[in-house]
Formats: sequence, C-alpha cells, structure tokens
Amino acid sequence: MQKKIVSYTAEQNLRTLIVLASGLLVLFFVLHLPWLSWIALAVLAIAAFSDWLSAKVAWLWLKLAEILGKINSRILLSLVFFVFLVPLALLRRLFVRNALDLKPSVSGTLYHTRDHKYTAQDLQNPW
Repeated sequence: MQKKIVSYTAEQNLRTLIVLASGLLVLFFVLHLPWLSWIALAVLAIAAFSDWLSAKVAWLWLKLAEILGKINSRILLSLVFFVFLVPLALLRRLFVRNALDLKPSVSGTLYHTRDHKYTAQDLQNPW
C-alpha cells in the first residue's frame, strides 16, 4: 500500500504558520519567556515573505504533529488500560468466582442439563 503524498496550498501553509505563531504568543504570555515572542515573530516573517520556506516549515510542523499523534495515542491508551481496566479486572477476579462457569461443578462436568421447552416466544427477541 502506497502512502498518499499530501501537498498543501499556500493559503493552508499560511494558516498553519499563523496558528503556530499564535500558539507561541499564548505560551509567551503564560510562561513569560521572551524568546517565544521572537520565534513567533520569525514564524510570521517567514509566512509573510517566503512561500517556499513557509511550505517547508508547515510541512515540518505537520510531520511533527503526526509523529506526536502516533506516540500520544499509544501513551494515552496504555494509561487507560493500566489505570482503569487492569484494576477492574483484578477486582472482578477477586470478588467473582467462576464467572465464565469454566470450573467443573460437584458432579465433575461442565455440561449442564437444561430442561426447557422451546416456544415461539423464545424466538421473538433472541437478543
């Protein structure tokens, strides 16, 4: 299966760089680090004066976002698994005995005799 090569228009690259510069400015106001404002100004200058360089910076930023998205999804899913599902499974294992009825009963068999006469009503709602 071939990967799809994505090319963005100049307007999409410009929007990407403006959003990047806006995020840097928000971080500047929150963290009070002066170098963030200089980087935001440089990104805006690139967006304003060079289409070629803005395309390269936008591609680099979107590729970084793609890589971080792949990594973060695995981290978040692992956290959900180990924080929520594993404790629930352990609690169930502690408090529910023979939940799937896999252990033989007193008679020594897993087979259960069920004396039930089937009627048309049983087929109305099978689920």
